[in-house]
Amino acid sequence: DEMMLTPKMPGTVTRVLIKVGDNVKAGQVIAYMDDAIMKQSMSQVQTQLDFAKQNFEKLDRLWKQGIGTEVQLLGAKTQVEALEKQIATMHEQNSGNTVRAPRSGTIDELFTKVGMPASPGMPMAKLVTKSGLKVVADIAEGFSGKVKQGNEVLLQFPDLNKEIKARIGYVSQTINALNRTYRVDIPVSGPDLIPNMITKIRVIDYKNDKSIVIPINCIQKSESGDYVLISENGK
Repeated sequence: DEMMLTPKMPGTVTRVLIKVGDNVKAGQVIAYMDDAIMKQSMSQVQTQLDFAKQNFEKLDRLWKQGIGTEVQLLGAKTQVEALEKQIATMHEQNSGNTVRAPRSGTIDELFTKVGMPASPGMPMAKLVTKSGLKVVADIAEGFSGKVKQGNEVLLQFPDLNKEIKARIGYVSQTINALNRTYRVDIPVSGPDLIPNMITKIRVIDYKNDKSIVIPINCIQKSESGDYVLISENGK
């Protein structure tokens, strides 16, 4: 499962806290963007908010003494609430200058450096998570009645010289009109498995526990059909 990490806000990269190969956790900060302009704007709004609060407190004291109008008091209160919402929104926007990993994984590639511009949709790093690893294959349409969900499979990894037993976890409900195949997914796990590896799949599409297996060279042929010779002890 691969994911490209991008910032929420456009800006210049000021700090990069990761390198290729690092294991990161969900929510971990991987980079910081330049937020000087946003902080300056927040400072201006905070100054306006402090003044609005002082004005509201003054009008509130006067109103309690019977001086002033209710309209003036409500207007001052509304201004305070509007500025509080505005600065809360700016704090939320400023958090977009901190780039975090949305989930745990390993940094497989890094595309950004300090001083480089970045914007939403522009990849800064590639995060790879192996927790959801699966083998994907296209099965010929002719096996649709045999290869189904839950079937046992034998996965062969030629590069690792390794075999794994698994079961089909998902079978596509449609047939590809171009190549007349349908897709199957097989969940797998293992520390040595690498995404995009080549895998050979052997699917058990028929099973008979009562069958007898004999070497093919023991089968004799005649005009009436195939036959085998049975020894006196019944073998």
